[in-house]
Amino acid sequence: MLLCPLMIVVCNKQVPEKKPVPEQPEPQKEGISFKGTIKPMSRATDNGFEAGDAIGVFAVEKTTGNVSGRLMSSNYADNVKYVYSNGLFSGATSVIEQPTDKPLMFYKAVYPYSSDLRNEFSFAVGSDQSNSSSYTMSDLMTADTEATTEVTPHLVFSHKLSNIIINLKYEEKPGGSEQMFFNNVLVEAKANINENTFTAFGTTKTVIASGNGNNSFKVILPPQTIAEKVTLITLKVGSKTFTFFPESDFIWKSGMQYTYDVTVSKAGIISFTSSINPWETDN
Repeated sequence: MLLCPLMIVVCNKQVPEKKPVPEQPEPQKEGISFKGTIKPMSRATDNGFEAGDAIGVFAVEKTTGNVSGRLMSSNYADNVKYVYSNGLFSGATSVIEQPTDKPLMFYKAVYPYSSDLRNEFSFAVGSDQSNSSSYTMSDLMTADTEATTEVTPHLVFSHKLSNIIINLKYEEKPGGSEQMFFNNVLVEAKANINENTFTAFGTTKTVIASGNGNNSFKVILPPQTIAEKVTLITLKVGSKTFTFFPESDFIWKSGMQYTYDVTVSKAGIISFTSSINPWETDN
C-alpha cells in the first residue's frame, strides 16, 4: 500500500516524443571542366584554342597499383569528348564527374578528338594542308595533369609531330601563284600515350603544304627521316616547276619545328640554310 502512490506517480509521467532525425542529403558529384593552353603559347594556327575545338579526355584514379596514372584497358573515364568555349573545355554530351570521396585523379587529353582514341592509336595528317582546317587538325597534341582533386584542372598541351617551314627567296621570281608539295613523306603515326612515342609508318604520299605568309609554306608531318637524294619538294610558280631533294638525310623529331630558308636562282637551282626550334623544350 505504501508503494502504490509512488507507482501512480511514475505511471503518470509522460515519456517525451522522439524528434525525427533529419535525413542527410546525398553528397553531390561535381562535374569536371578544364582550362587548356598550349606550350608554347601558340598553335599550328598561332591563335591558341578556338571555339569548337574538341579533345578526348581520360581520367585515371591514383591507386597503390597505379601511382603514376598510366592508362589501362579500362579507366575511371575513357575518351570523353570535351569542347572549347569561353576559355574552358566542357563536356560535349556527357561530363566526367568527380567521385564523392574525391580521390586523387590523373587527367590525360588528346587533340584533335577522335572516337578511336585510347592509349595506343593511329593518327594521319591531312593530305591537303592548303586547307587551313586540315592543317590545324593535323596538329596532334597531348596533355596530362598531376594527380589532383581539382574540378577545373589545367591541361597544358604539347605538339607531338614535326612542323616544317619553308621560307622562299627568288633571284628572279616567275609570275603566277605559288603551290608547294611535299613528296615521298609518311603521313601516319602510331601513338602511345603512356610511352609518349609517336612513330611514322605506312606508305609514302604527297602532301600539299599550307601558305605561311608571303613566299613561305608550312606543313605538319609525323616524325621521320627523309633519305638523301629523294625528291622531297615540288614548287610550282605559275607555269614553272622546281624540285628539291636533300643532299643528306633530314631527321625530323617529335615536337620540333624545322625552318629552311630556300633560295631559288635564276637558273632554277635551289639552295638552302636551316634552323631547328622546339615547339616545346627539347629533352
